[in-house]
Amino acid sequence: MNKIYVIILLVMVTLLPSLSMGQVTKVRGKITDAKTGEPLPFVNIAFLGTTIGAITNDDGDFFLQTRNPSDTLVVMFIGYKKQKVKIKKGAFQEIDFKMIQTEIALETIVVKAGENPAHRIVREIIKHKKQNDPTRITDYQYETYNKMEIDLNNLDEKIKNKKIFKKLEFVFDYVDTSEVTGKEYLPIYFSETLSDYYYQKKPLREKEVVKATKISGIGIDNSDIAKYTGDLYMNANIYENYINLFAKNFLSPIANSGLLSYEYYLLDSGYVDGLYCYHLKFKPRRKHELTFIGEFWVHDTSFAIKRINARIAPTANLNFANDLIVNIEFQRIKDSIWFMRRNEVFVDFRLVEKTSNELDRVGFFARKTTVYSDVKIGNRMPDDFFSRINTTETQITDNADYQDTTYWTNHRPEVLTKNEKKVYLLVDSIRQVPIIKFTEKFGRMFVSGYLNLGNFELGPYFNTYSYNPIEGNRFVISGRTSRELTNKWMTGGYLGYGTLDEEMKFGAYYEKMFKRDPRMAAGITVSHDIRTLGLARKADFILENKLVKTEDNFITSVIRRRYNYKLSMVNSFEAYFEKEWYHGLRNRIYFTFNRMYDADSLKFRLYNDETGLFDGEDLPFLDMAEITLSTRISAREEFLDGHFRRLSLGSDYPIINVNFTYGLKGVFESKYEYMRLNLILKHRINLRVLGWFDYILDIGQIWGDVPFPMLEMHQGNETWAFYKYAYNMLNYYEFASNKYVNFYAENHLNGLILNKIPILRRLHWREVFSWRIMYGQLDEKYQKIMEFPDETKVIDEPYLEAGFGVENIFKLFRVDAVWRLSYRDTPDASTFGIRARMQVRF
Repeated sequence: MNKIYVIILLVMVTLLPSLSMGQVTKVRGKITDAKTGEPLPFVNIAFLGTTIGAITNDDGDFFLQTRNPSDTLVVMFIGYKKQKVKIKKGAFQEIDFKMIQTEIALETIVVKAGENPAHRIVREIIKHKKQNDPTRITDYQYETYNKMEIDLNNLDEKIKNKKIFKKLEFVFDYVDTSEVTGKEYLPIYFSETLSDYYYQKKPLREKEVVKATKISGIGIDNSDIAKYTGDLYMNANIYENYINLFAKNFLSPIANSGLLSYEYYLLDSGYVDGLYCYHLKFKPRRKHELTFIGEFWVHDTSFAIKRINARIAPTANLNFANDLIVNIEFQRIKDSIWFMRRNEVFVDFRLVEKTSNELDRVGFFARKTTVYSDVKIGNRMPDDFFSRINTTETQITDNADYQDTTYWTNHRPEVLTKNEKKVYLLVDSIRQVPIIKFTEKFGRMFVSGYLNLGNFELGPYFNTYSYNPIEGNRFVISGRTSRELTNKWMTGGYLGYGTLDEEMKFGAYYEKMFKRDPRMAAGITVSHDIRTLGLARKADFILENKLVKTEDNFITSVIRRRYNYKLSMVNSFEAYFEKEWYHGLRNRIYFTFNRMYDADSLKFRLYNDETGLFDGEDLPFLDMAEITLSTRISAREEFLDGHFRRLSLGSDYPIINVNFTYGLKGVFESKYEYMRLNLILKHRINLRVLGWFDYILDIGQIWGDVPFPMLEMHQGNETWAFYKYAYNMLNYYEFASNKYVNFYAENHLNGLILNKIPILRRLHWREVFSWRIMYGQLDEKYQKIMEFPDETKVIDEPYLEAGFGVENIFKLFRVDAVWRLSYRDTPDASTFGIRARMQVRF
């Protein structure tokens, strides 16, 4: 589900600065005691003559939504008189009930202690989980219809009367009201996808064939996300002990340890779709834990969940999501197999919690509905049906984007509501309004770093100005071609100028996309610019940053704790060819030539064998030519595809990168023949209640006689920022190795400790522990080739760092206390420091 959350965040960031049959009947309200005014929990409320109903929560609130209601709402509660009220079909209405107590004299009742009957049922559910879990099925297929909508909410009259909406009055004719929150909302994104989905367990294969897709939205490039609005990435399983939502592990209401974390109540029993079921309510035992409140109906003999309505607990430590509701309905197939029939997700997003500005109060609804039909169990597909190399595959048919209205009318499993039918026309109309065009353009610039000017994009804006002691004030103008010009190739570049060295710098690149899926591309890059030697390739490789390779941007200029004087001019040329053989295996081969010039503070002074001193020749520059084969192995890794740039959303499995480099002596006057082998293992492990454990293991060795700029110069950090994949208490050029191991690790506990402290849990802070371990070896021969910088040392024992941080400060910041645990007596070494970073997480 990570892809969908990224899509929603992009819409939020982009738009926040501006800001009969088929009709749905929505009812919400509150039920209280007529005499005391106290809210009444567990009250049954339903549409008369139907099985559609709900129960009130602890605050007496309820909400109902249906396409086929009766014209009467009935409320029943033991000890109170039954009430009925007429409702208006196909509309939203708020109805409150004041319940009147019945005056019935009861004889004295003796209550004896005994087991909560709900607990017996829950234990039976847990006992039967394995046989009722749909994931036990080895082969199945189904047709799935996915509908997703994103809405702008909190549109009160003050907002509607704002000047920026002066030419948008017509859009408010499309405003509806949420039955869940009572907020008015305006649709801004809507998608429908109809697919056939196939699953095989051994060997694991998944395939989705998208037969029809229809997307309209503001702030999103629809062609890039069409395949992600299908079914392949969107399922959460309540039979698992933990449900992963927004990268948080919510404890399932039917988890094996559910009785320790939830309170259960048996409310009723009756028939649901012809099956006799028990009706239970659940709520968390403790506050500030990642749990749900809600209700479920469980079959009386198989103890399979028939229907569940779950809502995140109000005190859950979750950012930007004021509310999240999941409704899942199951169907029985072949009398013994349970499979999903319908899945609904509703999320109420809000970026700013408390503000006096009306526009800042505007938030977003995101809703996704999935309907499963034509389920076939045990139908194993032929061996050649699935890809032999891809475990997951999404195939979009040629006419998926071009299905007409008649096709959708005949194949939708449910009729669109009145407002849903108008969304496509609405969004197209809104996008033509100047204020929306302006907001879209600058919203995209904020997210991507580039300002779209049609066929050309200006940026990235954060490189426009910086400062360093070599160049002084550095000014850069840069840009690239946009996809409006062509999506087959892209070219870009930059010009820079320093006021102190009075020298021009430049860079340019060209990339050609031959094929997107699987990916095949090629490109060349040239540059004449200053950089820190020995750091650029490793940083680019780990962080996958292929933009302008300059040392500074305006942010790092401000947050530096010491100036970096060891910047050298480098003339660089690089050409690459990339081939993705299938999803999960990618190769890139590239040729690189660098001419590195000496600097006042960084000389290339050779070792003199006769004197045994570094009093040999001072080289004005070093030439390095090399060819590298890079291999990336990543099982089931998910990407948000931006055509030329892809954003990795991670994988449940380790991501492996292997680089083998060979130095080309004699090519372009390069004097060095060498080999470099580097392996990087990156993994994120879900520790459930203990949060997430992220680590990177970086191992490498260099063979051949090479000077220090071609060795492993372990990556330090000379800013006040906290970098996840650097040694935050290490200075540049402090250690060099030809054999090395780097290990970076973090454990994000998601508030496990701080949520238990009464004073702190209101702040929703989250703790994180970090570790950095470095060990390396510098053979003696490398110490007698070229003089190292004065501060460079040989590693004779492991270098260690440890840190404790607090995340989610004002929902935007992380602050870490970091300790340097070894080499503490080194001159200019900082043994303790406070580092910070900005990050956005749910």
